[in-house]
Amino acid sequence: MVRCIKVTEALQPEQLHHLTKGGWSQLRCLDLSKSCMTAVAHAQLSSGAWPLLQSLTLARGRTFNDLSSCSEHVFRQFRGKWPLLESLTVSEHRLDVAQVTALTDIDWPLLQILCIEPFHDAIPALMKGNWPELKHLSIGHGLGYRGLRCWSNLPWSTLQRLQLTICQVSPNAIHSLIQAHLPQLQEFSFVYVFWKSEGKDSEDCFAMLAQAKWPLLSKLELTSMSASHEGIRHLVTGQWPKLQTVILKHFDITDEDMPLLVQADWPNVQHLTLIGHF
Repeated sequence: MVRCIKVTEALQPEQLHHLTKGGWSQLRCLDLSKSCMTAVAHAQLSSGAWPLLQSLTLARGRTFNDLSSCSEHVFRQFRGKWPLLESLTVSEHRLDVAQVTALTDIDWPLLQILCIEPFHDAIPALMKGNWPELKHLSIGHGLGYRGLRCWSNLPWSTLQRLQLTICQVSPNAIHSLIQAHLPQLQEFSFVYVFWKSEGKDSEDCFAMLAQAKWPLLSKLELTSMSASHEGIRHLVTGQWPKLQTVILKHFDITDEDMPLLVQADWPNVQHLTLIGHF
């Protein structure tokens, strides 16, 4: 009984045809993240008779810039497929507005995990996704401060884990983000964040982030963020009483900043990771 398939080599369309006709009615997990599939191969996925499929990871195209391999047309063919899907990852694809719109038109009522890489102007389209059970959202590669501006309209109050990767942010963008209603958020991660400008802007971003109302937050991870002493001073004022894990990677942590971290009002912190610059 086959329940999970992970493809680690490039797939030709005719090979995927055999995969979709394999008759694996019990298949739960399909990982194509390393298969370098073409658009034709991706389109054939919709013919897969996998009624119990819960996890799907799609690949990039044969070349790094081959966005067409996960085209709008491909997503539209997924409509009505895999009603039990809980996890979707579209790796190494920058999705435009049309692609994201086609994706959000799909009704996956049990979707809990979504990992995608949209262009910043596609974020408003993403917000239209009707996924009432979404708990883990990861957005990466190029999410800029313009993309963050609409986050106050984030529709998924069920989110427990939010990861934003390669962002360019401003105080206004952070303000929009913390206005989102995320009462169940437990893990928040900013990875490779660049401020729109340095200095006072950076301090204001940290001050704004510290105002986030996330009463259940247990893990905070900030990676490659340029923080001044004043920025650190603002950050440690965050009222996150359940915070247990703090990870600061490639930060500008100085001897002067260490006493501030120790004095933070985070009584339940059990794990503190500090990693210096590259």
